[in-house]
Amino acid sequence: MRSSVLPPWLVGALVAGAGVTFGSGARADEEPAGANASGASTSSGDTGASAAPSSSEDLGNWGVGGTESDGQFKPRGKTGKLKEAEPEETTEAPASVTPVELGGRGKVWLDTSLAPSGSMIVPIQEYDGLKFPTEIAPGVSYVMGANYRVRVDNPMLPDRWEVGGRFGLSNAYVNGPRQVQIEGASSRDPDGYRQIATGNLELSFRPFFNLSPSLVLPVGLAVVLPTAMGDSFALPNDRVDLARWVVNQASSTMRGWEDRALFAPKRFSLVPSAEVVHQRAIGSGVLTLQGRTKVELMILTGGLDPIQYASVTGKTPPSKATAGSPTNFNAEIPDVAVNWVLGGEANYAMFDGLVAPGLRAWFAYSTPLVIVSTTEALDQGVGDGGAQFVLEPAVATNVLLSSAKDLRLLGRLALTLPVGGALGSGEIPTKPVGVATLRATVGLTF
Repeated sequence: MRSSVLPPWLVGALVAGAGVTFGSGARADEEPAGANASGASTSSGDTGASAAPSSSEDLGNWGVGGTESDGQFKPRGKTGKLKEAEPEETTEAPASVTPVELGGRGKVWLDTSLAPSGSMIVPIQEYDGLKFPTEIAPGVSYVMGANYRVRVDNPMLPDRWEVGGRFGLSNAYVNGPRQVQIEGASSRDPDGYRQIATGNLELSFRPFFNLSPSLVLPVGLAVVLPTAMGDSFALPNDRVDLARWVVNQASSTMRGWEDRALFAPKRFSLVPSAEVVHQRAIGSGVLTLQGRTKVELMILTGGLDPIQYASVTGKTPPSKATAGSPTNFNAEIPDVAVNWVLGGEANYAMFDGLVAPGLRAWFAYSTPLVIVSTTEALDQGVGDGGAQFVLEPAVATNVLLSSAKDLRLLGRLALTLPVGGALGSGEIPTKPVGVATLRATVGLTF
Protein backbone atom coordinates (compact mmCIF):
# COMPACT_ATOMS: atom_id res chain seq x y z
CA MET A 1 0.00 0.00 0.00
CA ARG A 2 1.50 3.33 -1.09
CA SER A 3 1.82 5.96 1.65
CA SER A 4 0.13 9.27 1.11
CA VAL A 5 2.43 12.30 0.97
CA LEU A 6 1.03 15.78 1.49
CA PRO A 7 2.00 18.41 -1.05
CA PRO A 8 5.07 20.41 0.04
CA TRP A 9 3.21 23.75 0.10
CA LEU A 10 0.63 22.32 2.52
CA VAL A 11 3.31 20.93 4.82
CA GLY A 12 4.99 24.35 4.93
CA ALA A 13 1.71 26.06 5.81
CA LEU A 14 1.06 23.62 8.65
CA VAL A 15 4.59 24.03 10.01
CA ALA A 16 4.37 27.80 9.98
CA GLY A 17 0.92 27.71 11.54
CA ALA A 18 1.97 25.44 14.37
CA GLY A 19 4.95 27.66 15.09
CA VAL A 20 7.23 24.68 15.69
CA THR A 21 10.76 24.46 14.32
CA PHE A 22 11.44 20.98 12.96
CA GLY A 23 14.57 19.27 11.84
CA SER A 24 17.04 16.71 13.01
CA GLY A 25 19.73 19.45 13.42
CA ALA A 26 17.75 21.45 16.08
CA ARG A 27 19.45 21.76 19.49
CA ALA A 28 17.69 20.46 22.55
CA ASP A 29 18.38 23.62 24.58
CA GLU A 30 16.51 25.92 22.15
CA GLU A 31 12.92 26.84 22.96
CA PRO A 32 10.54 26.52 19.99
CA ALA A 33 9.81 30.03 18.78
CA GLY A 34 6.21 31.11 18.29
CA ALA A 35 4.51 28.25 20.27
CA ASN A 36 2.22 28.98 23.17
CA ALA A 37 2.14 26.98 26.40
CA SER A 38 -0.28 24.35 25.11
CA GLY A 39 1.45 23.80 21.80
CA ALA A 40 -1.52 25.11 19.83
CA SER A 41 -1.04 27.33 16.83
CA THR A 42 -1.28 31.12 17.30
CA SER A 43 -1.75 31.65 13.60
CA SER A 44 -4.92 33.16 12.17
CA GLY A 45 -4.82 30.71 9.24
CA ASP A 46 -6.97 27.53 8.68
CA THR A 47 -8.24 26.42 12.11
CA GLY A 48 -9.44 23.02 10.87
CA ALA A 49 -6.05 21.77 9.58
CA SER A 50 -4.76 18.42 10.83
CA ALA A 51 -1.52 18.00 12.83
CA ALA A 52 1.78 18.24 10.97
CA PRO A 53 3.34 14.91 9.91
CA SER A 54 6.39 13.66 11.74
CA SER A 55 7.97 11.85 8.84
CA SER A 56 11.65 12.81 8.35
CA GLU A 57 11.16 12.25 4.62
CA ASP A 58 8.52 14.95 4.53
CA LEU A 59 10.63 17.35 6.60
CA GLY A 60 13.62 16.77 4.39
CA ASN A 61 11.82 18.36 1.46
CA TRP A 62 11.97 21.71 3.29
CA GLY A 63 15.45 21.72 4.73
CA VAL A 64 16.58 22.14 8.28
CA GLY A 65 15.74 25.37 10.06
CA GLY A 66 13.74 26.84 7.19
CA THR A 67 10.37 28.54 7.16
CA GLU A 68 7.75 28.79 4.49
CA SER A 69 9.33 31.88 2.99
CA ASP A 70 12.81 30.31 3.13
CA GLY A 71 11.82 27.11 1.39
CA GLN A 72 14.87 24.92 0.89
CA PHE A 73 17.16 27.95 1.15
CA LYS A 74 17.99 27.86 4.84
CA PRO A 75 19.66 30.81 6.57
CA ARG A 76 23.42 31.09 6.14
CA GLY A 77 26.01 32.17 8.70
CA LYS A 78 25.63 32.32 12.46
CA THR A 79 22.12 32.51 13.89
CA GLY A 80 20.43 32.24 17.23
CA LYS A 81 22.70 32.28 20.28
CA LEU A 82 25.82 32.05 18.16
CA LYS A 83 24.79 35.31 16.51
CA GLU A 84 24.11 36.91 19.90
CA ALA A 85 27.55 35.89 21.16
CA GLU A 86 29.28 37.47 18.16
CA PRO A 87 30.49 41.05 18.87
CA GLU A 88 28.77 43.72 16.83
CA GLU A 89 30.76 45.53 14.20
CA THR A 90 31.31 49.22 14.96
CA THR A 91 32.11 51.93 12.49
CA GLU A 92 34.78 54.20 13.95
CA ALA A 93 35.42 57.72 12.69
CA PRO A 94 38.73 58.23 10.95
CA ALA A 95 41.52 59.17 13.31
CA SER A 96 41.97 62.51 11.54
CA VAL A 97 38.39 63.66 12.35
CA THR A 98 38.52 65.43 15.73
CA PRO A 99 35.40 66.80 17.45
CA VAL A 100 35.88 70.52 18.15
CA GLU A 101 37.09 70.99 21.72
CA LEU A 102 35.81 74.29 23.11
CA GLY A 103 37.37 73.90 26.54
CA GLY A 104 35.56 74.38 29.84
CA ARG A 105 32.17 75.99 30.07
CA GLY A 106 33.52 79.03 31.91
CA LYS A 107 36.50 81.25 31.16
CA VAL A 108 38.06 84.36 32.71
CA TRP A 109 41.10 86.12 31.30
CA LEU A 110 43.27 89.23 31.21
CA ASP A 111 44.80 90.34 27.91
CA THR A 112 47.64 92.88 28.02
CA SER A 113 49.18 94.79 25.11
CA LEU A 114 52.42 96.64 25.83
CA ALA A 115 53.98 99.17 23.42
CA PRO A 116 57.43 100.34 24.57
CA SER A 117 57.27 103.08 21.92
CA GLY A 118 55.43 103.99 18.76
CA SER A 119 53.43 106.69 17.04
CA MET A 120 49.92 107.26 15.69
CA ILE A 121 47.78 109.86 13.96
CA VAL A 122 45.51 111.95 16.21
CA PRO A 123 43.63 114.47 14.02
CA ILE A 124 42.92 116.99 16.78
CA GLN A 125 46.64 117.13 17.57
CA GLU A 126 47.70 117.83 14.00
CA TYR A 127 50.10 120.74 13.71
CA ASP A 128 49.26 123.36 11.08
CA GLY A 129 47.39 120.79 9.02
CA LEU A 130 50.42 118.56 8.53
CA LYS A 131 50.53 114.87 9.35
CA PHE A 132 52.76 114.98 12.38
CA PRO A 133 52.28 111.95 14.61
CA THR A 134 51.53 111.64 18.29
CA GLU A 135 54.09 109.51 20.07
CA ILE A 136 53.31 106.64 22.45
CA ALA A 137 56.14 106.16 24.94
CA PRO A 138 55.13 103.82 26.49
CA GLY A 139 51.57 102.52 26.50
CA VAL A 140 49.71 99.62 28.11
CA SER A 141 46.24 98.36 27.16
CA TYR A 142 44.25 95.90 29.28
CA VAL A 143 41.15 93.92 28.36
CA MET A 144 39.44 91.90 31.09
CA GLY A 145 36.86 89.36 30.05
CA ALA A 146 34.68 86.46 31.14
CA ASN A 147 32.23 84.15 29.38
CA TYR A 148 30.15 81.10 30.19
CA ARG A 149 28.47 78.47 27.99
CA VAL A 150 25.17 76.79 28.77
CA ARG A 151 23.41 73.84 27.13
CA VAL A 152 19.88 74.11 25.80
CA ASP A 153 17.87 70.88 25.39
CA ASN A 154 15.68 71.99 22.53
CA PRO A 155 15.99 70.30 19.12
CA MET A 156 14.86 73.53 17.43
CA LEU A 157 17.76 75.56 18.89
CA PRO A 158 21.56 75.24 18.97
CA ASP A 159 22.59 73.12 21.94
CA ARG A 160 25.29 75.53 23.17
CA TRP A 161 24.93 79.24 23.97
CA GLU A 162 27.58 81.58 25.36
CA VAL A 163 27.18 84.84 27.27
CA GLY A 164 30.14 87.06 28.04
CA GLY A 165 31.53 90.48 28.77
CA ARG A 166 34.70 92.52 28.24
CA PHE A 167 36.01 95.78 29.66
CA GLY A 168 38.97 97.91 28.57
CA LEU A 169 41.48 99.91 30.60
CA SER A 170 44.47 101.89 29.33
CA ASN A 171 47.51 103.62 30.78
CA ALA A 172 49.88 105.52 28.50
CA TYR A 173 52.09 108.52 28.04
CA VAL A 174 51.21 110.24 24.78
CA ASN A 175 53.03 113.24 23.34
CA GLY A 176 51.65 115.30 20.47
CA PRO A 177 53.67 117.24 17.87
CA ARG A 178 53.54 120.65 19.53
CA GLN A 179 56.67 121.86 21.28
CA VAL A 180 57.23 123.46 24.67
CA GLN A 181 56.90 127.22 24.27
CA ILE A 182 58.96 128.34 27.29
CA GLU A 183 61.84 126.23 28.47
CA GLY A 184 62.26 125.89 32.19
CA ALA A 185 61.24 123.99 35.27
CA SER A 186 57.70 125.37 35.24
CA SER A 187 57.09 124.73 31.55
CA ARG A 188 54.87 121.92 30.38
CA ASP A 189 54.30 120.20 27.08
CA PRO A 190 51.05 121.56 25.58
CA ASP A 191 50.00 118.16 24.17
CA GLY A 192 51.92 115.65 26.26
CA TYR A 193 49.78 113.58 28.65
CA ARG A 194 50.12 110.65 31.03
CA GLN A 195 46.72 109.29 31.94
CA ILE A 196 44.68 106.24 32.91
CA ALA A 197 41.44 105.86 30.95
CA THR A 198 38.63 103.34 31.13
CA GLY A 199 37.25 101.83 27.95
CA ASN A 200 33.75 100.72 27.03
CA LEU A 201 31.83 97.78 28.50
CA GLU A 202 30.89 95.03 26.04
CA LEU A 203 28.12 92.47 26.64
CA SER A 204 27.70 89.62 24.15
CA PHE A 205 25.99 86.33 23.42
CA ARG A 206 26.75 83.59 20.87
CA PRO A 207 24.94 80.41 19.81
CA PHE A 208 27.14 77.59 18.46
CA PHE A 209 25.90 75.77 15.36
CA ASN A 210 27.40 72.30 14.77
CA LEU A 211 27.99 71.96 11.03
CA SER A 212 29.84 68.64 11.45
CA PRO A 213 31.70 66.81 14.24
CA SER A 214 34.84 68.82 13.42
CA LEU A 215 33.25 72.11 12.29
CA VAL A 216 31.46 74.65 14.51
CA LEU A 217 29.90 77.99 13.56
CA PRO A 218 29.47 80.52 16.42
CA VAL A 219 27.35 83.56 15.49
CA GLY A 220 27.24 86.45 17.93
CA LEU A 221 25.95 89.91 18.73
CA ALA A 222 27.59 92.32 21.14
CA VAL A 223 26.31 95.56 22.67
CA VAL A 224 29.03 98.04 23.66
CA LEU A 225 27.98 100.60 26.28
CA PRO A 226 29.63 104.08 26.17
CA THR A 227 31.61 103.98 29.43
CA ALA A 228 34.95 105.06 27.92
CA MET A 229 36.53 108.29 29.16
CA GLY A 230 37.56 111.17 26.92
CA ASP A 231 36.37 113.74 24.42
CA SER A 232 38.07 114.47 21.12
CA PHE A 233 37.16 118.18 21.28
CA ALA A 234 37.59 118.88 24.97
CA LEU A 235 38.21 122.52 25.77
CA PRO A 236 41.75 123.76 26.49
CA ASN A 237 41.00 124.06 30.21
CA ASP A 238 39.96 120.38 30.28
CA ARG A 239 43.23 118.78 29.28
CA VAL A 240 42.45 115.60 31.24
CA ASP A 241 39.40 114.77 29.13
CA LEU A 242 41.33 115.26 25.90
CA ALA A 243 44.23 113.20 27.29
CA ARG A 244 41.93 110.28 28.12
CA TRP A 245 40.50 110.35 24.61
CA VAL A 246 44.00 110.21 23.13
CA VAL A 247 45.01 107.37 25.49
CA ASN A 248 41.98 105.33 24.38
CA GLN A 249 42.99 105.90 20.75
CA ALA A 250 46.48 104.69 21.61
CA SER A 251 44.98 101.51 23.08
CA SER A 252 42.96 100.89 19.92
CA THR A 253 46.10 101.48 17.83
CA MET A 254 48.20 99.07 19.90
CA ARG A 255 45.63 96.37 19.20
CA GLY A 256 45.69 96.91 15.44
CA TRP A 257 42.10 98.22 15.28
CA GLU A 258 40.78 94.74 16.02
CA ASP A 259 38.61 96.08 18.88
CA ARG A 260 38.07 99.72 18.05
CA ALA A 261 34.56 99.90 19.50
CA LEU A 262 35.95 98.91 22.90
CA PHE A 263 38.01 102.13 23.04
CA ALA A 264 35.74 104.67 21.30
CA PRO A 265 34.55 107.32 23.81
CA LYS A 266 31.08 108.82 23.46
CA ARG A 267 29.91 106.00 21.17
CA PHE A 268 27.35 103.22 21.61
CA SER A 269 28.13 100.22 19.40
CA LEU A 270 26.43 97.16 17.95
CA VAL A 271 28.79 94.41 16.84
CA PRO A 272 27.44 91.41 14.86
CA SER A 273 30.03 88.68 14.31
CA ALA A 274 30.51 85.19 12.87
CA GLU A 275 33.24 82.61 13.30
CA VAL A 276 34.03 79.14 11.99
CA VAL A 277 36.20 76.65 13.93
CA HIS A 278 37.68 73.45 12.51
CA GLN A 279 39.92 70.93 14.27
CA ARG A 280 41.85 68.01 12.81
CA ALA A 281 44.29 65.51 14.31
CA ILE A 282 47.60 65.54 12.46
CA GLY A 283 50.43 63.38 13.74
CA SER A 284 50.68 63.61 17.52
CA GLY A 285 48.94 66.99 17.74
CA VAL A 286 45.75 68.80 16.82
CA LEU A 287 45.50 71.52 14.19
CA THR A 288 42.90 74.24 14.80
CA LEU A 289 41.80 76.57 12.01
CA GLN A 290 39.58 79.58 12.67
CA GLY A 291 38.07 82.28 10.51
CA ARG A 292 36.16 85.25 11.88
CA THR A 293 34.58 88.50 10.84
CA LYS A 294 32.72 91.29 12.61
CA VAL A 295 31.33 94.75 11.93
CA GLU A 296 31.52 97.44 14.61
CA LEU A 297 28.77 100.04 14.18
CA MET A 298 29.83 102.94 16.44
CA ILE A 299 27.02 105.47 17.02
CA LEU A 300 27.81 108.92 18.42
CA THR A 301 26.13 109.64 21.78
CA GLY A 302 27.69 112.93 22.95
CA GLY A 303 30.79 115.04 23.24
CA LEU A 304 31.61 118.68 22.55
CA ASP A 305 30.66 119.92 19.10
CA PRO A 306 33.61 121.00 16.89
CA ILE A 307 31.93 124.35 16.18
CA GLN A 308 31.66 125.09 19.89
CA TYR A 309 35.29 124.06 20.31
CA ALA A 310 36.32 126.40 17.50
CA SER A 311 34.49 129.35 18.97
CA VAL A 312 36.09 128.87 22.39
CA THR A 313 39.60 128.37 21.04
CA GLY A 314 39.36 131.25 18.57
CA LYS A 315 39.56 129.01 15.51
CA THR A 316 36.99 129.64 12.79
CA PRO A 317 35.74 126.98 10.41
CA PRO A 318 35.74 128.10 6.75
CA SER A 319 31.94 128.00 6.57
CA LYS A 320 31.74 130.58 9.38
CA ALA A 321 34.65 132.78 8.30
CA THR A 322 34.30 136.53 7.81
CA ALA A 323 36.54 139.00 6.02
CA GLY A 324 38.84 139.54 9.01
CA SER A 325 38.74 136.13 10.67
CA PRO A 326 41.18 133.25 10.08
CA THR A 327 40.02 130.09 8.33
CA ASN A 328 42.41 127.61 9.84
CA PHE A 329 40.06 125.04 11.29
CA ASN A 330 37.35 122.71 10.04
CA ALA A 331 36.27 119.51 11.75
CA GLU A 332 33.61 116.84 11.76
CA ILE A 333 32.62 113.99 14.05
CA PRO A 334 30.68 111.44 11.97
CA ASP A 335 27.43 110.32 13.58
CA VAL A 336 28.19 106.70 12.67
CA ALA A 337 31.65 105.18 12.25
CA VAL A 338 32.19 101.64 10.98
CA ASN A 339 35.04 99.23 11.57
CA TRP A 340 35.06 95.95 9.63
CA VAL A 341 37.45 93.18 10.69
CA LEU A 342 38.16 90.00 8.72
CA GLY A 343 40.75 87.57 10.00
CA GLY A 344 41.87 84.02 10.69
CA GLU A 345 44.05 81.92 12.94
CA ALA A 346 45.95 78.64 12.75
CA ASN A 347 47.64 76.86 15.64
CA TYR A 348 49.01 73.39 16.27
CA ALA A 349 48.67 72.02 19.82
CA MET A 350 51.22 69.43 20.95
CA PHE A 351 51.74 67.41 24.15
CA ASP A 352 48.09 67.65 25.19
CA GLY A 353 48.07 71.41 24.60
CA LEU A 354 51.19 72.27 26.59
CA VAL A 355 52.75 73.93 23.53
CA ALA A 356 50.74 75.46 20.68
CA PRO A 357 52.54 77.72 18.19
CA GLY A 358 50.25 79.70 15.94
CA LEU A 359 49.66 82.69 13.71
CA ARG A 360 46.80 85.19 13.63
CA ALA A 361 46.20 87.70 10.84
CA TRP A 362 43.46 90.20 10.20
CA PHE A 363 42.43 93.02 7.93
CA ALA A 364 40.61 96.04 9.36
CA TYR A 365 38.93 98.84 7.47
CA SER A 366 37.69 101.76 9.55
CA THR A 367 35.92 104.97 8.71
CA PRO A 368 37.20 107.99 10.69
CA LEU A 369 35.98 108.81 14.17
CA VAL A 370 37.19 112.41 13.69
CA ILE A 371 38.17 114.47 10.63
CA VAL A 372 40.11 117.75 10.88
CA SER A 373 40.99 120.02 7.97
CA THR A 374 42.37 123.50 7.39
CA THR A 375 40.20 123.93 4.30
CA GLU A 376 36.53 123.70 3.47
CA ALA A 377 37.07 120.26 1.93
CA LEU A 378 37.06 117.71 4.73
CA ASP A 379 38.11 114.96 2.31
CA GLN A 380 41.49 116.73 2.11
CA GLY A 381 41.85 116.79 5.87
CA VAL A 382 43.33 114.37 8.37
CA GLY A 383 41.18 111.50 9.62
CA ASP A 384 41.83 108.55 11.89
CA GLY A 385 40.50 105.91 9.49
CA GLY A 386 41.71 103.73 6.66
CA ALA A 387 42.75 100.16 5.94
CA GLN A 388 45.13 98.08 8.02
CA PHE A 389 46.64 94.57 7.83
CA VAL A 390 48.11 92.99 10.97
CA LEU A 391 50.15 89.85 11.65
CA GLU A 392 50.40 88.26 15.08
CA PRO A 393 52.67 85.21 15.60
CA ALA A 394 52.15 83.59 18.98
CA VAL A 395 52.76 80.60 21.22
CA ALA A 396 50.15 79.37 23.69
CA THR A 397 49.88 76.83 26.50
CA ASN A 398 47.06 74.94 28.21
CA VAL A 399 47.94 73.32 31.57
CA LEU A 400 45.58 71.02 33.51
CA LEU A 401 45.40 72.13 37.15
CA SER A 402 42.59 69.89 38.42
CA SER A 403 41.06 66.98 36.55
CA ALA A 404 38.19 66.71 39.04
CA LYS A 405 37.04 70.28 38.38
CA ASP A 406 38.34 70.45 34.78
CA LEU A 407 40.35 73.53 35.80
CA ARG A 408 42.96 74.66 33.29
CA LEU A 409 45.48 77.48 33.13
CA LEU A 410 45.74 79.30 29.80
CA GLY A 411 48.69 81.38 28.63
CA ARG A 412 49.59 83.11 25.38
CA LEU A 413 52.48 85.31 24.26
CA ALA A 414 52.28 87.16 20.94
CA LEU A 415 53.79 89.99 18.89
CA THR A 416 51.33 92.32 17.12
CA LEU A 417 52.81 93.74 13.91
CA PRO A 418 50.94 96.27 11.72
CA VAL A 419 51.91 95.89 8.06
CA GLY A 420 51.62 99.12 6.05
CA GLY A 421 48.23 100.80 6.14
CA ALA A 422 47.02 103.58 8.41
CA LEU A 423 48.96 102.27 11.43
CA GLY A 424 52.20 101.35 9.69
CA SER A 425 52.70 103.75 6.78
CA GLY A 426 55.73 105.88 6.07
CA GLU A 427 53.85 108.95 4.83
CA ILE A 428 54.56 111.06 7.91
CA PRO A 429 57.13 113.86 7.47
CA THR A 430 58.92 113.29 10.76
CA LYS A 431 58.82 109.51 11.25
CA PRO A 432 56.82 106.47 10.12
CA VAL A 433 53.66 105.69 12.03
CA GLY A 434 53.54 102.28 13.62
CA VAL A 435 53.30 100.41 16.90
CA ALA A 436 54.80 96.94 17.43
CA THR A 437 53.11 95.50 20.49
CA LEU A 438 54.03 92.70 22.87
CA ARG A 439 50.83 90.90 23.85
CA ALA A 440 50.36 88.55 26.81
CA THR A 441 47.21 86.72 27.87
CA VAL A 442 46.58 84.67 31.01
CA GLY A 443 43.33 82.99 31.97
CA LEU A 444 41.47 80.09 33.57
CA THR A 445 38.86 77.71 32.16
CA PHE A 446 36.54 75.67 34.35
